[in-house]
Amino acid sequence: MKTAEKVLAGNSYVKGIKTHKISIQAMWRILLPQLLDFMTDRNPELKKNLLEETYNSPTEYLISILRSGEFESVIEDYIATCNNANVIFWWSYMQMVHILLLYITLCPRKNCTPRQCTVELSSPNAS
Repeated sequence: MKTAEKVLAGNSYVKGIKTHKISIQAMWRILLPQLLDFMTDRNPELKKNLLEETYNSPTEYLISILRSGEFESVIEDYIATCNNANVIFWWSYMQMVHILLLYITLCPRKNCTPRQCTVELSSPNAS
């Protein structure tokens, strides 16, 4: 059985997760240029910081920018003003995979039950 068939049949959990991660990376490569164009008008300072930090700073600092409320609000504005059903669909997919990845990493790390993990992820501070 080929890899894609195993993933679609639900027989390979690890390969399924890798497939989702690769899909997310591909979607960001498509979405990011559009988002940067949108940021030119909405938040040029954030765009400038984002581009500078991509090449000049440690990864942790870039991640802190991407997790900031300011960046999140720009993304929400972009999605809200976007009239492209494909972008909206794939953004929803990316959010669902993000939740899945949080769930996968949080449960073993905190040594909690799936129910406890779900409650923790439901809290507003989960990231």
